Amino acid sequence: MAASWDRIETLFFAALERMPEARSAYLKEACADDPDLRREVEAMLFAHEESGSLHIEERLLAGPSTSRPEPESMAGKDVGPYHLKRLLGRGGMGEVYLAERADGQYEQHVALKLIRTGLHSAEILARFRMERQILAQLVHPNIAYLTDGGVTPEGRPYLVMPFVDGVPITLYCDTHRLPIDERLRLFRTVCTAVQFAHRNMVVHRDLKPSNILVTEEGVVKLLDFGIAKLLDAEAGEGPMTRADVRVMTPEYAAPEQIRGEAVTTATDVYALGVLLFELLTGHNPHRTPQRSDASGDREGREPRRLRPSVRLAHTDKTGPDSSLEAVSAARSTTPRRLRRRLHGDLDNIVMMALREEPERRYASADQFAEDIERYLSGRPVIARKDTAAYRLRKFIRRHRLGVGMAAAVIVLILGFTGAILMQARTVALQRDVARVERDKATRVAAFLQNVFSAADPALSRGDALTARELLDQGAARIEAELADAPAVKADLMQTIGGAYQSLALYDEAERMLDEALALRQAMPATPPGDIAEGMVALGTLYLKRSRFREADSLIRAALAMHTHLSTPDPTALARAQARLADVRVASGHYAEAEQLYRTALATLEAHYGSDHPDVLEVMNDLAGVRQAQDAFAEAEAIMHTVLERRRRRYGERHVSVLASKRSLADLYREQDRFDEARSLYEEVLADSRRIYGPNHPAEAAALADLGTLAMDLGAYDEAISHYEQAIQLAEATLGTHHLTPLGYRSNLASVYLYQGRYAEARDLLQETLARTLPLVGENHPGMADMRSNLSFALGYLGDMEGSERELRKVLAIERALYGPRHTEVATTLSSLSTLLWDRQAHQEAIAMAEEALALRRALLPPGHTQLANSLFSLGTMYMTARTLEEARPLLEEALAIYEARYPAGHLTTTNPQMKLARIAFEQGRIDEAEERVRAVLEARAAVLDADDWRVWQGRSLLGAILTARGRYDEARELLEACYARWGDPSAGWPEMAADLRRWLEALREAHRFPDRP
Repeated sequence: MAASWDRIETLFFAALERMPEARSAYLKEACADDPDLRREVEAMLFAHEESGSLHIEERLLAGPSTSRPEPESMAGKDVGPYHLKRLLGRGGMGEVYLAERADGQYEQHVALKLIRTGLHSAEILARFRMERQILAQLVHPNIAYLTDGGVTPEGRPYLVMPFVDGVPITLYCDTHRLPIDERLRLFRTVCTAVQFAHRNMVVHRDLKPSNILVTEEGVVKLLDFGIAKLLDAEAGEGPMTRADVRVMTPEYAAPEQIRGEAVTTATDVYALGVLLFELLTGHNPHRTPQRSDASGDREGREPRRLRPSVRLAHTDKTGPDSSLEAVSAARSTTPRRLRRRLHGDLDNIVMMALREEPERRYASADQFAEDIERYLSGRPVIARKDTAAYRLRKFIRRHRLGVGMAAAVIVLILGFTGAILMQARTVALQRDVARVERDKATRVAAFLQNVFSAADPALSRGDALTARELLDQGAARIEAELADAPAVKADLMQTIGGAYQSLALYDEAERMLDEALALRQAMPATPPGDIAEGMVALGTLYLKRSRFREADSLIRAALAMHTHLSTPDPTALARAQARLADVRVASGHYAEAEQLYRTALATLEAHYGSDHPDVLEVMNDLAGVRQAQDAFAEAEAIMHTVLERRRRRYGERHVSVLASKRSLADLYREQDRFDEARSLYEEVLADSRRIYGPNHPAEAAALADLGTLAMDLGAYDEAISHYEQAIQLAEATLGTHHLTPLGYRSNLASVYLYQGRYAEARDLLQETLARTLPLVGENHPGMADMRSNLSFALGYLGDMEGSERELRKVLAIERALYGPRHTEVATTLSSLSTLLWDRQAHQEAIAMAEEALALRRALLPPGHTQLANSLFSLGTMYMTARTLEEARPLLEEALAIYEARYPAGHLTTTNPQMKLARIAFEQGRIDEAEERVRAVLEARAAVLDADDWRVWQGRSLLGAILTARGRYDEARELLEACYARWGDPSAGWPEMAADLRRWLEALREAHRFPDRP
């Protein structure tokens, strides 16, 4: 019979406290009747000596240590594209080097881990490559994920990660004397990162302080995530209990890990419990307290693990660093206060994570983090019995001011007495409900354990699995194992559907979410709120797939269900409202979306307070819709508020802060506040590199933003450089057939259009469209954007028929996606009307321009710039095809909007101003015409090259005006210069050439001057 965990653990720590040379004799006596027990303990001691005592930068990974000679340092040599600068450390599995790119693609230092010779074979290398691809997907701001890896010509595998300049979390907390609350917040961040990995089907297996570093800025970074799994995969031919392959640190290992059983997410939860124990008490829970009456002779009879508050009471009072006074001082408190603080909830939280049975621990790292959040906010925690008296104590602690006086406390307690008595009558019912939930949790835990067992090389014949394969296996096992538990089956299908969605596997996600919803709807006992949440989950997927009408219908139905519940959950209702608002934004219904966001925000703030992540997310969404409505001042104020709250909650180096900065930079760019936008975009780029390290999609996004800004500024070479870097990074991390790099390619083609490189733009767009179509189908916003750009490229190349064909495809896509009433439909109608006008189809062009204007008046707030664009376009057409009197009010309204939107003299304002000057001239209002055209010339000369056609356009009209005033010599000077530059219709502007011929003829008739020699 296998030895029990308690016995193994007791003997391990008893042996650990003896001198190394005395351990063998001790184990020989203690395990005389059980050789298997002795081998287990010796395996733990072996692993401990190899992995437990050195800093992560001094060791590579846990592994065997033999008397082999130390290998020669590779410092100064190249491994793949990396140059090894210096040796950071050496361990049983190989060496760690500080390295940098030898090809100079980026300058950040990385840590390169070179697996030692002798630990590889052809089969192992194949598994290594597959597993490396899985781990490279593990991108999170608090995880030092794999950025690269490969195999040297000599066959040695290597791994590349960002170099983290930090210290172990326990040392960071003690050095900075962080109080308990701050330690808990830092620990909560660790849990969030671990949960992210678990959702991606990766278990750490070796969580400990030296694998959890904190930088000087307070950013948490988890190291070696998945490395233990990689190295365990190399031992696929033998049992996991072999000391020479087991990768763990016994002081942090879960019981099932020590026993060589399947490793699951519960294994990491246990290690997190050990970490929290150390953060709170300064001691490992498995270490025996030094007692004066122990006399150093425990004979293996170590007491069971003590609660943190009890362990603290037994702290050695003689050690300089581990005394109770020193431990308390490192937590900025006193021994008495620290013991009181740990007693109760924190004891229960830690001990729940450290339960021997995996199914009795927290169900996930996320639930662990949630309990920490509950404790910090003074709410009842999951880890203790939820009695009425306990709830009352938590209420009093949360509302100390309201119950400060003894008399008030007595009144409050008496007031609760009736409620407590009534609650006693429902204890039996609650017990039944609790039993059902416990059984459900047990089934979920068992199912997940089976799924993760499939990834265990010792149990899966050494076959490495991708995250996609794990999800596929989980989906298949649901059908086979949970047919008798439809409620559990529905919950797990929704979870796996969400995981598929995060991998952009939308077909698989939809199948799981759709079936989960159908299961819930088929069960009479399913709470309506659960059905509504399933509908919201499926509707959100529809939104991601650009199926806006289906998303709208399903989420509205969920909202109605939430609203009619007998006891509605206000936060669930608010989240559904926010998701519906997302759909309405995508559908162009900004006013409705704004109201939904405001309603959801009020509910969430009332429930969670102002700094909760859900609150800040909805605030940011509200700012986005206000920006879309051109309410820039309000949008900016909201964005600044969100940014400051996120900084206060997370610190400067956090992905949420990064997102806020990027949103604010986008707002500045749209307002032409280019210097402010550039400063923030550059900050986002630097922060992305610090948070994520090199070769991350976030860095590519930041480079693309700088490319767009450069394009707006006319710095086209700079824009191309940024876009090319973004494409290279995105394709390296996401693949060449991913929407993100394909979108960057479309943007690069836009720069080519601005540069006049029309053929290159056309070729790039056609190639990009061919890659995108199989991914998303025809009816997708990305396809509409690319076809729109292709239309312009074809038009500039003289293929007007092809240009029109592409724009009509865009219009069909957008009407299929959004319906006939949408701002994107209006934009395409406007572009198509301009194209048709140029093709002399004036009546159809005017009809489309009028439809675009009507849509924008109906959908956009007064004063929106898109409304002004339609007014200007239609007014210009009316000048030719209708009367000047019909054109004039449209152009005046457009000018008023532009002048309210842009600073005085802005280039955009000169377009309607120029048209109005021409109307005034044609109608004989010469003073008005001259005033307007001189304002245009002043504004254009300030920002445009002297040879720009728009400057010549203003000069030519001024020449005609001067002719009308009788200032013939000045008029002749201007008009002849203009004619020399633009009089030939083939120069590019036949309309200006025709005007110049007419105005020169008028000048000759008005003043017979001799021809110039």
